[in-house]
Amino acid sequence: MSNKPWYTSIMTKDASERDPLNSYRKFALCACKDFGYPEEVYRRVKKAKSEAVIEQIMFSARNKYLKD
Repeated sequence: MSNKPWYTSIMTKDASERDPLNSYRKFALCACKDFGYPEEVYRRVKKAKSEAVIEQIMFSARNKYLKD
């Protein structure tokens, strides 16, 4: 088991970047990391099956964790 942070797996490049959903997911995962969302949000985005679901997850996370 490595001691790398949980978000390092999104930094690897592969053939899946050609798929629009995977590309969208990768941007959302980077945003999760940048905004400091909990790992639960990251996992939900990673499991999401559509862009609409990713949008809902990110919208909810933004309202829950970044609200002033």
